[in-house]
Amino acid sequence: MRWIERPIENPTNVQVLSDALNSLPEPLTRFLILRGVDSLDAARGYFRATKEDLHDPHLLADVDLAAGRIARAITEKENVLVYGDFDADGVTSTALVLQFLKSHGITTASYIPHRQKENHGFHTSGVELARAKECSLIIVVDCGTNDEETARQANKAGIDLVICDHHENEDKHPICHAHVNPNRRGCTYPVKEISACALAYKMIQVTFEALGKPAHLADQYLDLVAISTVCDIMPLVGENRVLVREGLNLLRTSEHPGLTTLVSVSKCNQEHLTATDIGMQLGPRLNAAGRLAHADQALALLMVDAEDEAQKLAKQLDELNVSRKTLAAELRPVASKLARTQLAGEHTSALVLYHPDWHPGILGSAASQMVREFARPAVMLTDVPNSDGEEIFGSVRTWGDIHMLKALTGCQDLLTRFGGHAKAAGLTLKKEDLPLLRAQLNTEVLSQIGDQKIETSLEYDARLPMEMIPGKFERILKLCQPFGKENEAPLFLMENLHPTSVRLLRGGHHLKMKLRSPDSSTVMDAIGFHQGQHYTVAEEAHVQQTGLDLLCYVEENRWNGRVTTQLRIEAFRANTN
Repeated sequence: MRWIERPIENPTNVQVLSDALNSLPEPLTRFLILRGVDSLDAARGYFRATKEDLHDPHLLADVDLAAGRIARAITEKENVLVYGDFDADGVTSTALVLQFLKSHGITTASYIPHRQKENHGFHTSGVELARAKECSLIIVVDCGTNDEETARQANKAGIDLVICDHHENEDKHPICHAHVNPNRRGCTYPVKEISACALAYKMIQVTFEALGKPAHLADQYLDLVAISTVCDIMPLVGENRVLVREGLNLLRTSEHPGLTTLVSVSKCNQEHLTATDIGMQLGPRLNAAGRLAHADQALALLMVDAEDEAQKLAKQLDELNVSRKTLAAELRPVASKLARTQLAGEHTSALVLYHPDWHPGILGSAASQMVREFARPAVMLTDVPNSDGEEIFGSVRTWGDIHMLKALTGCQDLLTRFGGHAKAAGLTLKKEDLPLLRAQLNTEVLSQIGDQKIETSLEYDARLPMEMIPGKFERILKLCQPFGKENEAPLFLMENLHPTSVRLLRGGHHLKMKLRSPDSSTVMDAIGFHQGQHYTVAEEAHVQQTGLDLLCYVEENRWNGRVTTQLRIEAFRANTN
């Protein structure tokens, strides 16, 4: 695997920006420029933006109509059903709207579809529940944009419909009272990649105003917005960066029983919670309910008031997450073997993998694993339940800048259902069409990448001397958080570090080292998760007192009350210079 330093179009900008930012260390200056922060004004926005810099929610098409209808439901004490989706964004969106309505004394019901039995989308079963509960309004969050038939059923039943969604419109026009979606035709809202929960927050801001109250009362829900934004992999730049930063501040001091117990079972430090904690610990537990059981369990945790019930629900989600990881570990070697078989053939631009025994609830995360392992888009498929093996469905994850929803659109004649985003999507098709899909999807991906060769490589942001880390570098790196999509944590190349100790952890899976810079007295801890198979390379350098080159992240490590800076290893090799 090649290691490549990410290029900067105009290298002289590094020194110019460093000087403008009071001699910012060069590695961090390169990182900022590579993330699009290439001027003093851009840096001010990056480091100092606040809630006052968020876009006006009134720029969202139909948001005033939506807020007015919700306010009328509150004023007239109508029954309202909130319909959501089963992932973390859908669950937090549902919880946000339910919490708001319940705080205003509204009788509510909720409906989240079963992942395996119903799949994504706004289904007529939700309309049937609304009728049974005598609801005059359905608020649909994180879906609904492309569900014309269900919208017609709601209209036929005399139930008003407010859709608050962020999925791309597939030229559908659902009948509804209001359709809040930055990606719908005619909406000029400047941010298109924003979570459904963030949109619900903005809709509730305007609803507070419609009720004669200040919009900032909606800020109490920013903890949910932060979770959704990170878990739905929205870009952590601009508005989203502010929303997550503010939401993290709220999460760190939250006394909500559901959230505090979720943080506790995830073994995270609530006072110092990070976006990485949300993405790697909280999110998987919330998603595990929808993947392996029913998302109502996750929703119940976010709505719970009693501490003992919160503990019970959080424990259930933790156990489901353990089961998810076990299933994923069993799936991965099978999927890798299928991938290598496909890559030995003619269709090599996108992986399309199928196995009848895979659990549908883990296909999204499994697709992401295949993308990381093979550096190309991946489609993971299994049998649709109760279809007698005639239909298959699954999840799609992309690689690089390949737009997978566009690629799927080019295959729509083979699909009975599909939808999603540029980066992630879902699809259903007849099993007999699988070979045709594999060929056609590879053609569609090739049309996007042209002659670009797909190869496995690791790109890093800058070279970093170990002795530069303590002090100013550490302080400013911390201010660059929250890290996530489009503001990924910087990956550094550190060269010729000498291991003074090497040991294996967790049964040989992980690698722990102490590393010394030969140019100074600086010594730092380094951890390599899933790097245990490379122990002999590290131990040989230790014994022979030679150096290692590392691609690594610089992180804060909290353990037993101590706070240290450590290196998290992405890859390493023997230094040959």
